[in-house]
Amino acid sequence: MIRLHETRTVSAPVAEAFDYAANFENIEDWDPGVVTSSRVGDGPIEVGSAFDLVTVFKGRESDMTYTVTELDRPRRVVLRGEGKLLSAVDTMEFSETTAGTEIRYTADLTFKGIAKIGTLFVRDDLDQLGRDAVDGLKAALD
Repeated sequence: MIRLHETRTVSAPVAEAFDYAANFENIEDWDPGVVTSSRVGDGPIEVGSAFDLVTVFKGRESDMTYTVTELDRPRRVVLRGEGKLLSAVDTMEFSETTAGTEIRYTADLTFKGIAKIGTLFVRDDLDQLGRDAVDGLKAALD
């Protein structure tokens, strides 16, 4: 497993930051590793809400489905992603600060099958992708 962890402070109020980030339909707007994202179903974002994503890493696209597994608005959301080559657990925690909202983003990535072998060689690239994603979230919420 590879763990990516980044923290950023954004100017948006905590409820606004939470609602935007927890809705993974928005992720294609801020994560350069996501080509497209679409909500499965409708209604409010809640435990069980799902999102179909097309991700890209090193030029290769992959389908993933993320499902909300924990939701404590506006403090914490956890989404589990499943794809052919990768399982992911993305945890976002939000706290109010005098400057706006601190977002702590953790992604636990577990590669499957033959993809496990390559994880040693792409760690730096994955770290950069994580930084770029959280920087994109900050830009979207500032």
